Amino acid sequence: MRAIRSTSTFLVFGSLLLPVGLVACEDHSAREVESLRRDLEATRRKAAKDVEDARAKASADVAEKERELAEARARHAARTEDLAYADREEYRDQRRRELVGLDDEITELERRAAKATGDAKRDLEEALADVKRRREQLRTSIERVGDSTEKEWDEAKRAVDEAVSDLRKRIRDAWDSTKKKT
Repeated sequence: MRAIRSTSTFLVFGSLLLPVGLVACEDHSAREVESLRRDLEATRRKAAKDVEDARAKASADVAEKERELAEARARHAARTEDLAYADREEYRDQRRRELVGLDDEITELERRAAKATGDAKRDLEEALADVKRRREQLRTSIERVGDSTEKEWDEAKRAVDEAVSDLRKRIRDAWDSTKKKT
C-alpha cells in the first residue's frame, strides 16, 4: 500500500511539475526562434548592403571605362581630322577600322533586341533598322573618300566625319533607350 501511495504521490507531483517543464521548454524555443529570426534579418540587411556596394562599384567602374573610351575616341578623332589629302588612304583605313568597332556595338544591340520583348523589342528593332541603314551609307562614304580628288577631299572628309558622328549618336541613343526600358 505504501508503494502505491508513493507512486500516486510521485504521479501527482510529476503531473504538477510537467507543465512547468513544458513552459520552460516553450520559453527556450521561443527565444531560439526569435534569435534565429534576428540573425536572418541581420543577414538580409548585410546582403542588401553588399549588393548595393557591388552595384555602386560596378557603376563607378563602368563610368571610368566610358570616360576612358570617350577620351580615346576624342584622341582618335583629333588624329583623323588632321589628315590631309595626301593621307586619304590612311584616313579611309582608320575609318574602316572604326566601322568595325561600331559593327561590334551594333551586334551587341542585335543581341539585346533578340532578348527584348514587347514595346522594348519593337523600339529597338526600329532603331537598329535606322542604325544599319546609316551604317551602310557610312561604309559607302568611306569607300568614296579614298577615291576623291584633291578638290573634293575636304567635302568628302567632312561628310564621312559627320556620318561617323551621326552613327555613334544613333547607337548611343539606341543603348540609352534599352537602359530606360529595362
